Amino acid sequence: MKFKYFLIIFISNVLILKLYAKDFSKFSAKDLGLTTIEYAKTPQEQATGLMHRSNLCENCAMLFVYDKPVQNSFWMKETIISLDMLFINEEGKIVAISEDTEPLNETILYKSPVKYNYVLETNAGFAKKKHVKIDSYFDMTSFLKAN
Repeated sequence: MKFKYFLIIFISNVLILKLYAKDFSKFSAKDLGLTTIEYAKTPQEQATGLMHRSNLCENCAMLFVYDKPVQNSFWMKETIISLDMLFINEEGKIVAISEDTEPLNETILYKSPVKYNYVLETNAGFAKKKHVKIDSYFDMTSFLKAN
């Protein structure tokens, strides 16, 4: 009988922790080692992105910021470096990741299956190196105040 109560309490606690786990596992920009974040907020900045760059420092990224949820496609036109693209919703949840994009390829479109409010572009391999996966959470306040 005691074992049944113990088991019920244990399972309840596990379920509660799973429900609230996202609040305890948000990555901040600092947690990820990002010291410089450039922002692409205007349509012109977003159209240009990281085009024509020969490199991106290891601790640098570009954050595309949208006023409302969108579902745009990205391509690598005139982008010389391979990137990881992390699509992030308004809650800071990673909803899609495009890893190791192909430089200069204008035919492959990188997109999210759902709407998002932010896209973080980093050097290729960033997501894997930092253990960032779909359903991970970012503390977006830290990204918007990073510099």
